[in-house]
Amino acid sequence: MKLSLSMIVKNEERFLRGCLESVSRLVDEIIIVDTGSTDSTREIADSFGARVFEFPWCDDFSAARNESLKHTTGDWILYLDADERISAAYHAKIRKLISGGKAEAFLLNLNSKIGNKDDAQYHLVAYPRLFRKLKGVRFTGKVHEQITSSLNELRARIVQSDVIVDHLGYAQDEEVIFEKARRNHRLLLEQVERRQNYGYALYQLGQTEIILGEIDKGLAHLHEALAAG
Repeated sequence: MKLSLSMIVKNEERFLRGCLESVSRLVDEIIIVDTGSTDSTREIADSFGARVFEFPWCDDFSAARNESLKHTTGDWILYLDADERISAAYHAKIRKLISGGKAEAFLLNLNSKIGNKDDAQYHLVAYPRLFRKLKGVRFTGKVHEQITSSLNELRARIVQSDVIVDHLGYAQDEEVIFEKARRNHRLLLEQVERRQNYGYALYQLGQTEIILGEIDKGLAHLHEALAAG
């Protein structure tokens, strides 16, 4: 089974090398869509033999993800962000999953490190990061894009795995986290207004507002998300 790594990046020179080093011996091809890097991101990607495609940023993460998917040639897709890593200890297990014929998608466990100090905490959530390249599979959502709705529409079998993906994106200075949260907040408001992935968007909006210190708004949107189902 041919396995493609699918990524989108912009100015990720700090993280990209570590990500690609962690999976370069696992995947058969590396597909990267760059939405406007001005640092050494492209050179790092090239050094790993990645196929890099330019895509103008349009305030829509799903559009960029789907552009990356379009260029993959594998039977299976693994999608990661530059600030994520997969230990080599899981490589054989991932290969076994995609050759076993038991599912069309597997939930990988995203282990996010929150904070960059001694009291950092960890948050574990499962996402379908590994899936067969089915006709019609696509990402939805302007931000916090996800593939689950598409997989469900295609009646894909989604199975839990014990594979861990280490996520370092929240282990940064607070200002970096707040800057991303402010960007996400704007895009999530647009997504909620359009009622796209409505319950999920409300949930992410609530979480983002809590990060930004708007606790009451955040809790209200989390309650709305529960009601929306």
